[in-house]
This record gives sequence, C-alpha cells and structure tokens, in this order.
Amino acid sequence: MLEDYSHGVVARSLCATRGSIPSIHSDGCIQDWPKERMLVQAGNLKSAMSCDYVKNYEFVAIFDADFQPGPDFLKKTIPYFKGNDDLALVQTRWSFVNKDENLLTRLQNINLSFHFEVEQQVNGVFINFFGFNGTAGVWRITALEECGGWLERTTVEDMDVAVRAHLCGWKFIYLNDVKCLCELPESYEAYKKQQHRWHSGPMQLFRMCFVDILRSKVSVTKKANLIFLFFLLRKLILPFYSFTLFCIILPLTMFLPEAQIPAWVVCYVPGIMSVLNILPSPRSFPFIVPYLLFENTIKKLAVCPRNSLLLPTISRDHLSVVGLDLIGEQVS
Repeated sequence: MLEDYSHGVVARSLCATRGSIPSIHSDGCIQDWPKERMLVQAGNLKSAMSCDYVKNYEFVAIFDADFQPGPDFLKKTIPYFKGNDDLALVQTRWSFVNKDENLLTRLQNINLSFHFEVEQQVNGVFINFFGFNGTAGVWRITALEECGGWLERTTVEDMDVAVRAHLCGWKFIYLNDVKCLCELPESYEAYKKQQHRWHSGPMQLFRMCFVDILRSKVSVTKKANLIFLFFLLRKLILPFYSFTLFCIILPLTMFLPEAQIPAWVVCYVPGIMSVLNILPSPRSFPFIVPYLLFENTIKKLAVCPRNSLLLPTISRDHLSVVGLDLIGEQVS
C-alpha cells in the first residue's frame, strides 16, 4: 500500500540531457504514485532541491529528460529504504531503446552493459558503493543534505555527490532487474559531447577529493578501494595502459623489427578482456572485431581528457576535442 511508504518526490532535469538526445517521450514522467508527490523541475538539480516544498519529502527520484521510467518505478525502488536507515541511494539499470540503430550504438551498448551487469552489481553487493549514474535513481534527501548536496565544481556532479555520500558512511543498492528506458547517442557529435563529460570529470574530481578521502572516517579498506580501484585503476591506469600499448608501443615496433613483445601482452590479455566485456550482451558477439578496434585502440585516444590530472596546465577541452575527433574519423 502507498500509505506504508515514506513520502517521495520525482525530480526531472530538463536543462542538460546526458547526450544531447531528443526526448523519447513527451508526456513527462508517468508514475503510479500520488500526484501530490510528483515534481517536474525545469532547471538544475541544485535549484530544484532548494525549493521549499521539497522539505516535506524524504526521497527524490532523479531522471534525465530523455529517460522514461516504468509506471511502477517508485513502487519497485522506494520499499528498499524501509528498515535501511543508512541507505542513501537506490540505482536502477538503463535500458537502451536504440541499441541496434547503428554500429556506434551497438558498441556503446557493449560497454554500458558490462558497466551495469558487472561493475555496478559487484560493487553494490560487496561494498555497498558505486558511482551514481546521474539518473534513474532514488536518493534519500537527508543523505544529499548531509554530504553537501549538488556542487558545481566538476563536470561529473553525479559521481561527486556519490563519493561524498560514501565518505559520510551512507550505503547504496543497485537493482539490475528494474530498468529505465533511454537512448544512446546515434551521431558522432552527440557521442563526442557525452564522452567529453565522462572522460574529463573523474580525474578532476579525484584531484579535488583526494585529501577528503584520506581524512574521512571510513575504513582503510574503503579508502583504498576509492583511491586505487574506483579512481586510479579504472579511470587512469587501465586507459593509459591501453593507449600506450596500442597507440604508441605497437606502432613503434614497425620501425624496430628487433623489438620483441610477448604475445600475451599484445593478443591474449586484450582479447580475453574484450570477450569478457561482451559476455553481458551476447547478441553483440558478431561485432567483436569492430569492438576490439573500438575499445582497445580508437576509444583510448580519449585518454587525454581523462588524464587531466597529469596535465593540469593544458586545456581539457582542447585535448578532449582532439582525441574524440580522431575517434570520430575512425568510426566514420
């Protein structure tokens, strides 16, 4: 019964959609939920959360303008907060309506399927923490307020608020069986804008919150996970390794025939990792060859904006545009 659930409010961001994609629906957010608990907010999340009427609610569901949650979305998510006073976020999975539109959307679907099926689920089960995806999630308003709310200091404000909430001791839950319809960028221009934000923000955030992580009261294990696994390994080391190997070392071996690189470095490790990435979306196996090219070489040219931590004096915008323009030429 709805009366058994704590009050929740739905906020919809209409200003900056994730990939500059037209909305796949025009009738707003249709939910099987009391109308007095619905909010369609034009503007950024910070201004939305500052409205007086938000103070009457305990939870806020956040959607980008191009997302279409099912009518029972809140009924499937809000109950998880009951009896879990330390739960801050319930994140759901994205489901792409245009994943088979073209080669670019198929390749994006492979990466994002692995992200949701493996990364989000594993982190949610074992450490109760993962990066908030910025949409299709329900937040406890008290948790947002305690960690400082939405800040405009980085391009990944969703990851920023998730890290700060984690450092305050809040827990997250990921629901892989609750899906929210959305669209993938179908054109290179839309994809470039999306990737600029996704690649440049994480290391910028790491530079800002590194000291806060060290000073936080969370366990040493959680600090190590944040620094070495969440930030350095996934956001810096692996992309830099792939970029260096496939875009620098291997091309140089063409001019140095005597150079010997073990086969496991060139073939086996990248091949196995790429196959594992495709497993969550088995229908994508026919596209394994273009995916290998896309993931292990072309896409790694975006390592420049991602490594803004190492190159703070160079414009991130310039680096990301150069790298992504090269990607676009190859994909085209």
